Amino acid sequence: MEDRAVNFDQLEDDIARRFPDLSRQLQRIARFSLDHPQAIALDTVAVAAAKVGVQPSAMVRFAQAFGYSGYSEMQRIFRHRLLERSSSYRERIEGLRRGKGRRDERPAAVLHEFVADSVANLNHLEEHVEAGLLEQAVRLLANAERIHVVA
Repeated sequence: MEDRAVNFDQLEDDIARRFPDLSRQLQRIARFSLDHPQAIALDTVAVAAAKVGVQPSAMVRFAQAFGYSGYSEMQRIFRHRLLERSSSYRERIEGLRRGKGRRDERPAAVLHEFVADSVANLNHLEEHVEAGLLEQAVRLLANAERIHVVA
């Protein structure tokens, strides 16, 4: 058994390198994990397995094939990637205040940067929201007696 990857980039490289040698079932899981890393990061092993169309034990075998003790340990790599990629507006605003990464200080340029980031985040959200879950959330909100919004 090889050493396990300590970050997503290493794991992605390991999967790509070893893909031809994996069984068909593990190749299916590999494709899914690279195409839908958010699902691996957020779903339980049972939910992720159902999305791939395999048994949960196959997801565990996939993780073990890459040196992890189980699905949860591998899932931490995917969760860490998700956390790294999500930068909050507060962090961006603080960065701008401190002058970090500021290429153009004109207000129009700053606005353009925020709008471009927001559009990218909305596109990402649209691509990864499941229609059934969204409809369920809408029904819950529509039937709620009271909704509190915190901003």
